[in-house]
Amino acid sequence: MVGAAMLFRLSRFEGVGFFDERFFLYYEDDDLCLRLFQQQRPIVVWPAVAAVHRARGSVKGKTPWKSEYLRGYHHAQSKLIYTAKHRSHAKARRQRWSVLLGTTVALPLRAIAWSPRLLARMAGRWMGLVRWRLRG
Repeated sequence: MVGAAMLFRLSRFEGVGFFDERFFLYYEDDDLCLRLFQQQRPIVVWPAVAAVHRARGSVKGKTPWKSEYLRGYHHAQSKLIYTAKHRSHAKARRQRWSVLLGTTVALPLRAIAWSPRLLARMAGRWMGLVRWRLRG
């Protein structure tokens, strides 16, 4: 499920909570839907409803490289927050090291196969992984 367009009946969130503010961007919709599912609250997906989601609309701006950097940074942070919250802190730590190693190896290759947009996103991912601290 993509959280680009969601309608809510707020009474369904009693005892579940709403969006977790630890997620700045990415995975907040996954977290919310999983918590609703775990509490056996209804989630309705209505295929007849269509919404236009402009890809990366949340991170576009006048400085596309900076936007891609921030996209990578927040995606890495949110992925680890989600894993720690719903799997385990140990799983999040292992995931962090695994993705950090892969990103560290891939960064120089991305610089050789020049793609400023992807290089900026990978650099953001790397920093998001390095700066992540286990909370809670």
